[in-house]
Amino acid sequence: MARKIRWTDADTRATVGVARTGHFSKENLLSVGLTPRRITTLSTGSLKIFEKVGRDVNSGHEMYKLSDLGKERAAELGVPLDVQYYNPNIGKNLDFRHDRELANQYCSLDISCQDCWKTEREYIREINETREHIRENDPERWEEIKDVKYSAFDGGYVDEQGHEHYVEIVTSSYDQSRIDSKCESANLLGGTCHMTRV
Repeated sequence: MARKIRWTDADTRATVGVARTGHFSKENLLSVGLTPRRITTLSTGSLKIFEKVGRDVNSGHEMYKLSDLGKERAAELGVPLDVQYYNPNIGKNLDFRHDRELANQYCSLDISCQDCWKTEREYIREINETREHIRENDPERWEEIKDVKYSAFDGGYVDEQGHEHYVEIVTSSYDQSRIDSKCESANLLGGTCHMTRV
């Protein structure tokens, strides 16, 4: 008979956090309340939630992602599979700078802001819906924006005052047009974009 894992609030915070940011370092897992022993429990065996994917070549931090079971558990906890953060380019050559910084920013937020976090896939949907709404309801504005290039943010949240903040981790592959497309998206949606270069 398979062993059943007793679930805690810290387990939820960690699982949802990794679903929203792609990867957590061991330090991120500790910061949301997991103990070293609990990290081991949740990252080994047939019921593992997290998979250790290696050490980041830049920081030396152990990095974790969700296992298939972890992705299912995150969906049960409110982060549907179709919006969980995933970037196939992250982690190649064990370079996790992007997701490590995204996770650090996520973990630095108050729990209330973490609970309002949106992923890149949610912003893709929101940008498309906003553009479609403008196209259908404001032809004059549509003419102004129809050829503007927009791209989604890595994540974002709403603060206690109701202001939306978009988080973008800028890597060396970004050119000015990509940065401009993020600024255009912030203007379209009405929040503030915070870019961090790694």
